[in-house]
Amino acid sequence: MKMKNDKLMLPEITSIQLFKLIKHIYPAEQVSVDRLNGIFGKSKVANAGVTGASIGILNRDKSTISLTEEGKQLGRALISKNLEEQRKILKELVLKNPALDFIYSLIKEKKIMKNKEIGQKIAMQFNKNWKHELSYSRYGTNCGDILAAAGLGDYVNGIYSIERIETNNITEGTSSPYLRFDKLLKILNMLGSKDKTLDESSIHLDTNKGRMSYELTNCIDLNLVKKTGDIFSITTSGRNLIHPLHNEEIQKNLFAEILRKSAYAKVIELIEQNKGIDRRKIGDILAHELRKEGNESTRYDWGKKFADWLIAAGISSIERSKRTQGKQKEKKTEHKKEKTKSNAIKSEQIPSTMKHKPNVFIPTTPIKSEQVNQNTTFMIGRLIERIEIKNSVKQDIFEDLKELIKICENDNSLKSYISLLKSHSDLYSEIKDFRIIEADLNYLKERFNH
Repeated sequence: MKMKNDKLMLPEITSIQLFKLIKHIYPAEQVSVDRLNGIFGKSKVANAGVTGASIGILNRDKSTISLTEEGKQLGRALISKNLEEQRKILKELVLKNPALDFIYSLIKEKKIMKNKEIGQKIAMQFNKNWKHELSYSRYGTNCGDILAAAGLGDYVNGIYSIERIETNNITEGTSSPYLRFDKLLKILNMLGSKDKTLDESSIHLDTNKGRMSYELTNCIDLNLVKKTGDIFSITTSGRNLIHPLHNEEIQKNLFAEILRKSAYAKVIELIEQNKGIDRRKIGDILAHELRKEGNESTRYDWGKKFADWLIAAGISSIERSKRTQGKQKEKKTEHKKEKTKSNAIKSEQIPSTMKHKPNVFIPTTPIKSEQVNQNTTFMIGRLIERIEIKNSVKQDIFEDLKELIKICENDNSLKSYISLLKSHSDLYSEIKDFRIIEADLNYLKERFNH
């Protein structure tokens, strides 16, 4: 039997995003919306307000957002990193939401559900008619993640399960690089103080649980971290790498030795035999040697992360992308032709208002260093990284694209580029082809040296 959806509120963001905002508000009684908008962005604050209200931890009016009594209790648990208390508080709240209670009743019967299926079940039960197909996966992800944060099951990489999802074999063989060297050190310093579960690690480092599992797998493949049951702990090699008496040069030499003894040794050997190769080529080598599948953008991201490891270890000089700009322009030209051909074939799928495909020209005027806002650079890099990872595992990226556009709109150096990015994003939302926005992501990465 379908239920009315007049007053039904659904989580618009995941628990990690919501918790960041709660920790910023706590212990204040209330915070102005304008202040939060300036820190997190208007869209994210609005979505957090709906999500918090949907489970009874936030109140919002036109000018302020405040924590309910339960929200304050959750804030204390988050600040003290008390996972048990956090789950206890949330468990009493989330099942008061009709949609979350409905999904939890289903998962107890079905045992496991994918995010899109969750969204479809909600739409059928509560008479929702979302315009974009991706909305089903997005709401499914948010609901599964919020329930898992309350200890009511487990949610990892698009899968919600009543039982714990085993992450031992999250990747086949050696994992592709997913983290930079500085994040690797943060993980080691975290585990150097105390062993942690995946959930605890995710909360401690404010990292999505799915991504955290990949990053920990990288550390395991480097023999810096080991896993026993549900517990991740630092190895002797990992502890030695972060020894406080080791200067930068010693740390560099130690990491070089770690890499040469790791499962990535063959990759390093090939890179050293071909001096001066760029990140794109490194990504191709990783895909070949590790037997991984990934599109051009994904392979580039692997190469970028691995190059960061090599630089940290002082192993090899890496060509900057500017030196291969000519070749990249040729590739982009070929890519644009392929994309135009692909869109022509798919034109019957595009509504009449979208039949005139936007110009795919990507501007190439360099940005002067003083024009680049460092905060913008960080946020754009983090968002692009998230978009590429989600796309590689076939997760919803629509909201991330909207957030990327919002950040670009606030940067004066990108004003002339915004309309083009919006056009490509609109086209992507209609035909769901990642190649539509892939060139834009590559362009932004080069503009901001990511």
